[in-house]
Amino acid sequence: MMKTIFSILLLSLAAATAAEAQSLEAFKQRLVEPDSGARVEIHEAPDAAAAFSAASRSAAEKRHSGWRINLYTSNGQNARFEAEEVKKSFEESFPGVSVDMVYDIPYFKVSAGRCVTSEEAIMLLERVRAKFPKAFLMRETLTAADLLEENPEAAAPQSPDGTGDVPAAEPAAATPDE
Repeated sequence: MMKTIFSILLLSLAAATAAEAQSLEAFKQRLVEPDSGARVEIHEAPDAAAAFSAASRSAAEKRHSGWRINLYTSNGQNARFEAEEVKKSFEESFPGVSVDMVYDIPYFKVSAGRCVTSEEAIMLLERVRAKFPKAFLMRETLTAADLLEENPEAAAPQSPDGTGDVPAAEPAAATPDE
């Protein structure tokens, strides 16, 4: 769980860097026209903006090995309709957990979740199998943007019945030494 939180924070930092690249021009403009009346001149190396922009894009496009849950794969006559129904059912049953339907010739596929660790994926799979008993784990390469889109509530602790209500921990009993 700690690895997941650290990974998400690291990816958030990468995304923030990409967002800041878009505001580079606004920052330069504020430097040139400060409120204090001081004058600042900016002398930028010709390739600096392009290098900064490329580095920001690269950080956002980095790929990470991750896990997803396959809910449905078929190339039957009604595959498209069935895939849409599976996706809709999943969205209703597991709000906040990402779900995607793709057509990978000749199959319609529905997959859910974007998990960084296998432990996180296994916990999600156990919740999902109550509604989708044929679901299984699959490895997938995910981008930082994919991982940031995933709702953090999906990684929140869940009760064994899948309701989300986690029982409070029992207070530790006092020992004679205390």
